[in-house]
Amino acid sequence: MPMGCGPKVCPFRTSMEAVVKQMHHRMAIEFTCEADVDFVRSMLPHHEGAVAMCAALDESHGWLQVGLVHFCYHVALEQRWEVQGMQQWLDARNLTAGKACTEGLGCGDLTCVSSQAYLAANRRMQEAMTINYSCHTEEDFVQAMLPHHQGAVEMCAVLLESTSQDVYLRDLCANITRLQTAEMSWMKDWLTFKGLSPAQCHGNSDSTAPCADMMPITDICHDLGGDRLCDCSELTDSCSSIAIAGG
Repeated sequence: MPMGCGPKVCPFRTSMEAVVKQMHHRMAIEFTCEADVDFVRSMLPHHEGAVAMCAALDESHGWLQVGLVHFCYHVALEQRWEVQGMQQWLDARNLTAGKACTEGLGCGDLTCVSSQAYLAANRRMQEAMTINYSCHTEEDFVQAMLPHHQGAVEMCAVLLESTSQDVYLRDLCANITRLQTAEMSWMKDWLTFKGLSPAQCHGNSDSTAPCADMMPITDICHDLGGDRLCDCSELTDSCSSIAIAGG
């Protein structure tokens, strides 16, 4: 499947299509019908793909808007922590990261609900990440990263609806869902400010920014030592209200 469409060709498109293609290949795992194992084996390359996309952005552009610099700083910081945690989860169970299938979106045991749901989420993400490249580097990056984040949220939904009761993974998914929803809101607002609509090659995606707790993706949370220490609910009564923290 092509990783992009449109007539424009530029170095950033070449880099991004290579990164996205490699990520999708590694996410096409041999499913086991163990929802927690399949989740970790899929989410590892997904997270590493986000870090690689940010690296491609950094390497292809001499100057970046400060908002995107902060965004990628946060992505690299948080997702590398989570990659380390997931790898330790596999190691503790004497499991490997598995192997990629030679074709398609996955292989192995596809008879169970969780495998089918992971495949469906991966398919939606792959289609939505196939964007019409404008060769405006920052715009193309955001257009591709938005559905990438949505894919993570959907994968977590599959895990949370499964029979898995693994405390670490359920906590991990709560954090992924909270943070990536906030980052999606930020990216959608960024596109709106630029007067841009989603640029998927296959249909359209929802351009409405969700109401989200934005505090975890601010600098103050990084300085305090991590996203899990920041919770907007401790300061505000509702999503639309504003509070001022003293200090």
